[in-house]
Amino acid sequence: MHETANDSVFSLIASQEGVRDGLLRIRRFLDASFLDQNACGILEIVLAEALNNVVEHAYDMCETGAISVALQLRIGGTSIDILDNGAAMAGNTLPEGRLPPLDCAVHNLPEGGFGWALIRSQTDALWYRRTKGRNHLHMHLPHRPA
Repeated sequence: MHETANDSVFSLIASQEGVRDGLLRIRRFLDASFLDQNACGILEIVLAEALNNVVEHAYDMCETGAISVALQLRIGGTSIDILDNGAAMAGNTLPEGRLPPLDCAVHNLPEGGFGWALIRSQTDALWYRRTKGRNHLHMHLPHRPA
């Protein structure tokens, strides 16, 4: 019998190592769920992008803080809520997620700027709020057939 719902909350340390450890724990949780490997892989990539942004920008790669990741797995999709006490997003709003220009020589291609475009391309609901000094990022990823 396959489960149709699965929820879990993960506490991570806001560092590159903390995110790596957290993603390993989350992947074990996803592998034990009813999701197929394609859905697990997409979730893992989106989470890695979002969590690395928290470490790099909210905590400025120099503070240690906490990150909470809540997952709600359902047949139709997965809801993700990421909470942290780091700095607010610029303008208290999500980045647009536009891809950087790619019409240049290979050696001039940008190294970054792809994360929010990727996150936006995989989500059908995405919002950010800052309340009482706390960031809350919500994402919903639909489960698309492989």
